[in-house]
Amino acid sequence: MAQVGDLFDLVIVDEAHHFISDYGREILEMSPSSQILGLSATFTDDVSELKKVKPYLGDVVYKLSLLDLKGKVLANYKHIIQEVSLSSADQFFYNKKMQDFKSLIDKLQSDSENLLNKKEIFQLLLKSNKGKQALSCLHQAKAIVARCDSKIIYLNELLLRFRHKKILIYTADTIMAMRVAKNLFIMPITAQTTQKQRKIIIESFKRNEIGALVTCKVLNEGFDVPNADMAIIIGGTQGRREHVQRIGRILRPSEGKVAIVYELICKGTFEIHHSNLRNTN
Repeated sequence: MAQVGDLFDLVIVDEAHHFISDYGREILEMSPSSQILGLSATFTDDVSELKKVKPYLGDVVYKLSLLDLKGKVLANYKHIIQEVSLSSADQFFYNKKMQDFKSLIDKLQSDSENLLNKKEIFQLLLKSNKGKQALSCLHQAKAIVARCDSKIIYLNELLLRFRHKKILIYTADTIMAMRVAKNLFIMPITAQTTQKQRKIIIESFKRNEIGALVTCKVLNEGFDVPNADMAIIIGGTQGRREHVQRIGRILRPSEGKVAIVYELICKGTFEIHHSNLRNTN
């Protein structure tokens, strides 16, 4: 920016949602350009986050949803939400861990003079041993859901039913990605996959030598394979941004293409609520 920033009246910022965090803001602060345009498929509706980026990118001036683009700029797609069940033992353990976590949250709220937001609650939890124990309970509950055996079973059925499709499988963590890879013989791409290995695997996928890939977050952005036409989401964060990024990997348009998105979510867990939130916003 110091070398060429003054040569341009307009700066276009791609993947502008990254600037919601402190990442790279100094680049924009250094820009002498009179106009800055931010582009993002997954920006934010959060008022506090919009305030953070307004000094750098200004206000949101134009917006379209996935539904606005469906069948036009993007491929048509079908979205199926499939509920699966935890085992009775896992459900009992999940309920116990979530109850322990919620009990401490309720106590924090009752002890506080003001209603705490999510960020403030987690900051307080990190300051005490009891709080850290509560967070540990939450992490254990999330791990139970993320690694649900029923998801593996149903995933296998989908792979057999849609064996002619080019499939991307998204998990919540690397452990589940590697379980899928080992149990179902699916090629994994994780943070441990080197750039050279990743390039070879993706090229093989493009050439139809590989029919499916499994990953957790590595392929959320910057992955372009027009012939990928099915996503199976068996875990991840509750955020709408990650959800849209994952769906977007299979929505590159081509003649007559109808993509399929499957979400596998566990009944009786937080996944039901999170799925409802991201699919109605």
